[in-house]
Amino acid sequence: MSEAESTSPHPAEERDRSLRGRALVLLGLASIAVTQPLLDLFGRNPEFFVVGRYSRWQILVFALGVALVPALLATGLVALAGRVSRRVRGGINLSPSRWGA
Repeated sequence: MSEAESTSPHPAEERDRSLRGRALVLLGLASIAVTQPLLDLFGRNPEFFVVGRYSRWQILVFALGVALVPALLATGLVALAGRVSRRVRGGINLSPSRWGA
């Protein structure tokens, strides 16, 4: 076994690393497209939380949910598509250069 073969990652490890990278990209995109506008809207209208008599913890859970849930859902979709086939994953992937791979 050559040195290059012994240091190359296992396909499952490479897939996990690739999914982690996609998850970070999706987190960034979700932050820009979903989280920032929603938190800006609720930040400009704090009476929503006052009228609802939400506690600090409820507001914190809301903010974390808005920040993380869209990215987690998108990552789950990508992971599920990767289980189906590479071509399906490529169809929903963010990187068009990988569609034919």
